[in-house]
Amino acid sequence: MLKEIQLAELAPSPSNPRKTFDQVKLQELARSIGEVGVLEPILVRAANGSGRFEVVAGERRFRAATLANVLTVPCILKELTDVQVLEIQTIENLQRDDLHPLEEADGFARLMTDAGYDVEEIAQKISKSGKYVYDRIKLRQLVPELRTVFLDGEISAGHAILLARLSPTDQERILGEGEPGNRWKVDGLFQMEEGHHDPDLDLDDKRARKAISVRELEALIDRTVRFKPDEVDLPNLFPETAATLAAAAEEELKVVKITFEYRVPDEARDEKERTLGRPSWKRADGGLDAELFGKPKPSKECEHSVMGIVVAGRGRGDAFKVCVAKKKCRVHWAAEIKQAEQREKGGGAAPAAAPRAQRNYDEERRIREVEDARWGKAVPKLLEAVAEKLGAMPTTKLLDIVITELLSGGQSPKGMTRGKTLEDGLRFAAFLVLSSEVDNNLWDAAKSLPKVLKPLGIDAKKIVDQVAPKEKPKKEAAPKAEKKTDQRKAAGARAAARSRAAKKKVQTSAKAAARG
Repeated sequence: MLKEIQLAELAPSPSNPRKTFDQVKLQELARSIGEVGVLEPILVRAANGSGRFEVVAGERRFRAATLANVLTVPCILKELTDVQVLEIQTIENLQRDDLHPLEEADGFARLMTDAGYDVEEIAQKISKSGKYVYDRIKLRQLVPELRTVFLDGEISAGHAILLARLSPTDQERILGEGEPGNRWKVDGLFQMEEGHHDPDLDLDDKRARKAISVRELEALIDRTVRFKPDEVDLPNLFPETAATLAAAAEEELKVVKITFEYRVPDEARDEKERTLGRPSWKRADGGLDAELFGKPKPSKECEHSVMGIVVAGRGRGDAFKVCVAKKKCRVHWAAEIKQAEQREKGGGAAPAAAPRAQRNYDEERRIREVEDARWGKAVPKLLEAVAEKLGAMPTTKLLDIVITELLSGGQSPKGMTRGKTLEDGLRFAAFLVLSSEVDNNLWDAAKSLPKVLKPLGIDAKKIVDQVAPKEKPKKEAAPKAEKKTDQRKAAGARAAARSRAAKKKVQTSAKAAARG
């Protein structure tokens, strides 16, 4: 029923999940209402026989009308249950672009506790995916300090979702990493914003700091937060790992903790739980296996395989069969077993596995540094290619980039400016996002940048080869010590040859004299 109701008879709904309102937009709406009135009726219901009415949907219009000092507003009066009110408020609020994700989370939680909905039912109601609803509800597990940072707009929903999946202790550690009063913080959520040089400002002052990118935060979590299957919601966060571990339990396979690194980073170390570094295991499920460099190769299966869970570093949370039977398995450890047999026989054993692994690691690091330098030189050219592709990209694609990635600052090459139209602005914003991605991935450029730029149709490797061609390998000169040794050996050999020749000559002369 549509009717005009005195503004004094209306009251906000206590169940409305929306708690924050943009004051600037509210004032703008109030001015509009003062000029033309409330054009869209407010949905209300009778408030428990008190003679007043509860605002079910339209609290923003109600607040703006109060600011505009109007006496009456058009209302639609309906008889609604508490569950119906909660459903309307949650769905209606989702249609607003300024609803904070934490307010969404509170609304979804109320639907679950008060209306008995589960995640999938809510997803169907609001036409979103189950993952969307799950991630929003998970935000309620943020520690108070991170909730404040999130509400203040210092971090994005992408940051918040990653952090909410961690234990409260790990959340606080990542937020508070570093010493108070220190201008520079290592391995933390915030870093000093470029351009702030005031010595009185540090990372405790939000005027001088900015959050690292979502991709950087994900890498930070992988590196410093130990993965503990028993403390993680595996079915929702790591469904493939959950299925793999369930199958391992049926096969009664032993479970071991592993990492792709040579050792577990200190922050992710657990002294009570042994973790096997890369030299101590090999993949054994038939899936692709790859070292730090080189093309992935199919792994081999064997009868000694156990289940390995990656607890830190790249691949954190993955699970697959591995072989750790260095003394038994000739499928994966034939060379190591042969070395052991040679040592037992007292023969000349080849160098031990650990030193060789260390030398391989040093060589990989050297190659990586050379590659990073090449890719670093090519960054300006790569960014020009990004700008060129963005110039011809449809608006829908640009919006996808802006929504998916965290918008962050950057410098544009010649030809990419903010512009005046909406499309120019979107292209500029998309460029800033992608230029930040390029900068953030320089630490592993040769592997990561081709993936970042491939969706744009940019052949990153080709550009790098044009800007910084690979140097031809130089033949290394033998060390001086080795040269001297070789020279001494050669001189000795020549002297021995002369001695043998002289001795033979003497023997020949003696025989001739004896015959004479």
